[in-house]
Amino acid sequence: MRNGFRKTCLAAAMAVSALLLGGCINLESELFVKKDGSGQITVTKNINPMMAGMMGGGEDGEDSKLEEAEAEAEALAARIPGGEVVSVDDLGGGKMRIVVGFPDVNGLDPKVLSSTTNIGESEGDDEDYGSTFRFAGGVLTYTNKNPKDTEKLGEMGDQFGDEEQRENLQMFLPMLEGAGLSLTIRVDGPIAETNARHADGSVVTLVSLPLGAFISAAINKSDEFKAIGQATAGDPDAFAQAIEDLVPGLKMDPQEEIRIRF
Repeated sequence: MRNGFRKTCLAAAMAVSALLLGGCINLESELFVKKDGSGQITVTKNINPMMAGMMGGGEDGEDSKLEEAEAEAEALAARIPGGEVVSVDDLGGGKMRIVVGFPDVNGLDPKVLSSTTNIGESEGDDEDYGSTFRFAGGVLTYTNKNPKDTEKLGEMGDQFGDEEQRENLQMFLPMLEGAGLSLTIRVDGPIAETNARHADGSVVTLVSLPLGAFISAAINKSDEFKAIGQATAGDPDAFAQAIEDLVPGLKMDPQEEIRIRF
């Protein structure tokens, strides 16, 4: 599962497992681009202490959590040309935020951004799909040429069609209330024009995944998931609309090119 679109849809269970193992119930990643092309990546994690304890991660102190966040910030900065850590903050209540700055979005690999939410390319994925950020003339262009195998959604329907797996996931649903993953782009000023499917003010949403609603729909509507995969094969836009209709609160934008003028 090598691309953000497919991994979000076909490996939701893996995302849930990763969040649960770390006791994390909310993970937000934002790319902020200024008018001169520089900007920041902000990653905010909300950790549930009770869930972390259940998964064996509750014994670490606050200092350890902060040190872990600092290490993550340094690792992210190291993957960005000219990247540097701006801040690492413990916001209280189990919420951590890291901010990493960059001098030019034109030198930013989209895989870096998507990897911060675990809904993009897998760690260590060196295959080049030609995805890029380009900023010129006040227009930010995100080109996403990763393969869009929407017909493989049926595979996920098969996975969630297993009764034992459905029962296991049902146990986690109460803990997933309010849990989610998101990947957004925010620009410095109001958006003047964009072809993005989800834009509000200065923010474009690439992916917003409410985990509880997604897993609940996958468990209880596995046949519908299969039908969507078959009916929208080869048509990412039709797939996105159909899956958004099926899962309350889900947003995604599978377009190969998203333009934002600001």
